Amino acid sequence: MYRCKNTLASKCPYICPIEPCLLDAHTGVSIPTIHRKTFNANTCIAREYVPISGLCVVVSGIVKISEHTKKGKQRIKRFVFPGEFIKLFPWHSVPSGNVMALSEVRVCFIDYHWNGKEGEFISPEIDRALLRAAAWEKYHGDLWQQIMMHRKPCDRIICFLIDIAERSEHAKCNDRTIEIPMTRSDMADYLGLNRETVSRNLSKLRELGYISFLNRSICVIRNIESLKSIFDFTTYVSPFKENDLTTELTY
Repeated sequence: MYRCKNTLASKCPYICPIEPCLLDAHTGVSIPTIHRKTFNANTCIAREYVPISGLCVVVSGIVKISEHTKKGKQRIKRFVFPGEFIKLFPWHSVPSGNVMALSEVRVCFIDYHWNGKEGEFISPEIDRALLRAAAWEKYHGDLWQQIMMHRKPCDRIICFLIDIAERSEHAKCNDRTIEIPMTRSDMADYLGLNRETVSRNLSKLRELGYISFLNRSICVIRNIESLKSIFDFTTYVSPFKENDLTTELTY
C-alpha cells in the first residue's frame, strides 16, 4: 500500500496519501478547495450518476461501492479503506453504483486536477502520488480477479482477512485486530460465495485458533504468519465449485 511521506501526520490524525488533504508543503498555506465531511455508518456518500468534482479519498472508516443488476441484485465492486480513493481520476465520475459508509467515515473531497490549467494549483509530487495510487489500484484489482477465478473458498476468505489487515495497517507483532463492518452477505457477494460458506469457514478458522471475534465486526488474527502458512499456493480449482475447510485444513 502506498503512503505519501509528506503527510505531516502531526497536523492530522487521519490517513491521507497526498499533501493537499493536509497542507501545501511548499507555501505553508492551506488549500481552500478541500472539503472534509463525516458520514455515519450505513449512510450513502453518493448514488449512481451523482458527480463529485476532483478527487475523493477516504481518510478514516471503510466504504462499500456496489451496483445493482437489472434483476435488482446487489453486486459489490470493492471496499475502500483509509488512504484509498473513492474517486481517483478527476476526469472520471464517481463509480456507477452506490457508495455507502459501512462504519463512521471521514472523506476528503479535493478540487485538484492532474496537469491543471495555467493559474491552477499544480504539484508534481501529488501527481506522482496519484500515479502510484492508480498503479496500486490496478495491481490490486488484477490480483483479486485471479483469486476469484482460481482459488478455493477457504483461500479467498484467508486472502480477504489478510488483505484487510495489511490495508488497515493495525498491527501488534503478529496479532492484528481488524474491523470487518461488512455483513456476511456482503463478504459472500464480494468473494463470489454464498453466506453459509463464508460463515462456516470463518467458524472453522476460529475453532482452530487462527482468528477470534471480539464482536460481530471486530476480528483478531491471532498470528498473521500462521494464517498465511495455511494458504494453498499450488492448487487451482474451478471457481464454480465451493469447498470448505477440512478439520485439518488440508486441500
